[in-house]
Amino acid sequence: MTTTILLALLLPACQSTPDLTPEGRKAFTLLQKAQRFTDDAVGDGGETPPEVRALCVLWKERAPADAFRELLRSGTTAGKLYALCGLREAAPETFEKEVGALRQSREEVAIQFGCTGGKMPAGEIVASERGIRLEPGQTVAQWVEKHPVEKRSLDIVGGGYGSEFRKVCARMKPKLSPEGEEALAVLLKADMFSNAAVGIAAMVPPPVVALQKLWKEPEANQALRHVLSHGTLPGQLFALCGLHESAPDVFRAAVEPYRKSRTKVPTMFGCIVGEEEVATVVETHIASGTLPKSFKEAKPR
Repeated sequence: MTTTILLALLLPACQSTPDLTPEGRKAFTLLQKAQRFTDDAVGDGGETPPEVRALCVLWKERAPADAFRELLRSGTTAGKLYALCGLREAAPETFEKEVGALRQSREEVAIQFGCTGGKMPAGEIVASERGIRLEPGQTVAQWVEKHPVEKRSLDIVGGGYGSEFRKVCARMKPKLSPEGEEALAVLLKADMFSNAAVGIAAMVPPPVVALQKLWKEPEANQALRHVLSHGTLPGQLFALCGLHESAPDVFRAAVEPYRKSRTKVPTMFGCIVGEEEVATVVETHIASGTLPKSFKEAKPR
C-alpha cells in the first residue's frame, strides 16, 4: 500500500523526455527558456530569430509533437507560445485540445516584431480578434491577395505565425550527404508519380530509389519538407509518402490540402501511364500506407 501511494505521488512529476537528436535537444532547451515571442524577422537587418530557427529544428525531428507537448508543459510562457505554433502545424488535433488555457491568458509576454519591441497579453498572441484565418494550405500572402481591403493581424490560432515560420524553415536547406543531395534533386524534379515497380521489367523508378536514400539521412524529414515546398507535384506526393513513414505527425498535418485537390498528376502504375486527381492518389495509395510501405520494401536491381 505504501509503495502504491508513493508511486502515485511521484508519477505526475515523472514526465517523459522527448526523444531528440543533439541538435533537437539544443533547440528544445532554447525554446524552453525563451524570454520573448517574435515574428519571422527581427532587427534592422531582418534577421531570423534564434527562437524561430529552433522551432524549425524541432519540426524536422522524428516526433515533433512529443517535443512540443513537453515544451507546452515545461517551457516559459513565450516557449509555450512557440509550442502551440509547432503543434498547430505538426499535430492539429493535439493543438485543439491544448490551446484553451493560453487562449484565455492575460499574462504579458515580451515581444519583438521587426524592429518593434514591447509586451502583449499571451491570449492576444494566441487568438487576436482581428487575426487572419488561413484555409488549409493557404499562405499569408495568398490570404492578403484574396482580402486586399481588410486590415488584419497574425495570431497562432488562425495559422498566421505558423505559416510565416514555415516559410523560414523552407528556406533553410537541409544538410545532406552528397548521395542525399543527388536524391533530393531527383525528387524535386520528378515528372511522374508511380508505384514501386514500373514497366515490363518491373524496375524500381528513380524517385523511389531517391526516397530510400533520403530516409537514411539524419535530416530526412527536413529534406522531405523541402520537396513539399519546392518540388514538382509528383515530387510532393513522393515526399508525402516519405513523411508517412518517417514522421507520421508531420504527414497528418501536411497531407490535408492534398486530400481536397482536384488537380491531375501524371502517373505510372506498372505499365499503365495516365493521370489521376491528387485527392484520389492520396486517399487510395498514400494515406492508406500502401505505397509508402511498398517504397520501403522495394529492392532496386
